[in-house]
Amino acid sequence: MKGVYLNTKCDSIIDSGMIECTSLRLQEFSIGESSVRYFSHQNKDCCAFLDAHVVLFHGWAFTDKLIDANEFYTLYKNNELGTINAGNFIAIISHDNNIDIINDPFGLSTHYYRFTENSIEIAPTTSAFDNKILDEQLARFENQQGHLVGNYTRFKDIKRLPPGSVVNHTGKVKVYTSLIAESPQPISYVRKEMGHLIESYPYKLRVAPLTGGFDSRLIASTSTFSYGYTYGAPTNIDTLIGKQITSTTACYFQFELDAENKVDIEADKYIFDANVSNAFTIYRQISNALAEQSKEVSTCTVYDGYLGDGLQRASYLKLGGVLGGLFLLFPILYRLPLSAKYILKRRYRHLDAINTEFLINEFAKVTSQLNLTPYQNIIYFESLYGRGGRYIINGGNIAAGQFFTVVSPFAHKNVFNALLKQDFKDVVSYKNMSNLWSGASSAFTNLATESGIKPNTPYLLAPFLRVFNSIKQKIS
Repeated sequence: MKGVYLNTKCDSIIDSGMIECTSLRLQEFSIGESSVRYFSHQNKDCCAFLDAHVVLFHGWAFTDKLIDANEFYTLYKNNELGTINAGNFIAIISHDNNIDIINDPFGLSTHYYRFTENSIEIAPTTSAFDNKILDEQLARFENQQGHLVGNYTRFKDIKRLPPGSVVNHTGKVKVYTSLIAESPQPISYVRKEMGHLIESYPYKLRVAPLTGGFDSRLIASTSTFSYGYTYGAPTNIDTLIGKQITSTTACYFQFELDAENKVDIEADKYIFDANVSNAFTIYRQISNALAEQSKEVSTCTVYDGYLGDGLQRASYLKLGGVLGGLFLLFPILYRLPLSAKYILKRRYRHLDAINTEFLINEFAKVTSQLNLTPYQNIIYFESLYGRGGRYIINGGNIAAGQFFTVVSPFAHKNVFNALLKQDFKDVVSYKNMSNLWSGASSAFTNLATESGIKPNTPYLLAPFLRVFNSIKQKIS
């Protein structure tokens, strides 16, 4: 599995078919008594000796341009890591007996750590840790909800690296960046910022997933791409819509998924340390299909819509059930004084009393110092520490990252801030869509999604179209 293994094992996958089909390469070195292994297919990954520091930089980072390991180290040395706006990386910087582990601002690289006596263990999966201690309450939480929250795992001694953090081998954890800006850009600026990030990569390597939703479509509308694709049956809604939004892609291809094979099943189990279906097989088959179009498939950059659903349409405010349907039909109801606690309890209603209390406490710990509204707090929490950062990230970032360089344009601090600081009472009613999509080609704005809504649909009409099409789909 791609990632950095510091004092942890990766022997169980070295000889597996997973490594062969992902074109990953194993690199090894030592830092004092600590062993480091990392799997990568990115040319920009670098292990260097700078100012008597050992620097391993694994992934990519973006300020107002892509930066390399030397530039990253300069930011670290000058306490300027907060100028990084986007990325998907983990870095190790060591001097004498000191070791710092640094990850990207949104935690997209998803690594886990455990402190041991005078040392630290790091890996991109909890499968790589020996002698794990199960936390029965957290395991129950995961079983009830389908994912955990915060930086917890179902093991007492292992945690996720917090987004935008520096973790020292002595046990000190420090967050180096803030994702909240006092004066964010207007949302009409979002497409331009996305385009700037996308175009920092060579045109010939850019790949746009094309689906029936708004997230991939917004990304595709901001730049040009060598390749675009959809997967699924020809009558699948993603395929039907995806093949109509190919105007910014030079080469479009579509394919159907085959069944999982043994390698896929074992890879999913290892990557997620659980029984997960289809994540690995989807991107293996995308990689195979793309290989028929490009000889540089392992260096291709795929642009994922991660975080878009919550930021564009406030999906993390959905209440579920009959009540949730009523709020979708009449989004004006969101103007009622709903507390964040009430919404979270609705969204996590399958939890028992102990885990519900744990959820509310974790939410308060994450958001108590943020100067945000209750709705903004929920979007922030779910994006980084809830459903987004602990579940949605598994597919388009983690599984896809085994094959490609993954770039998530919504996970750019300027984009995230502009969208997070919206009034979500307007977002739920689609009132802000026209500003967000301002300047996009009519090829993208005049096409309805499965819900019947277009980016230029009058916002007063959008809720009724959404509910009508939902009922229609259930009846047909």
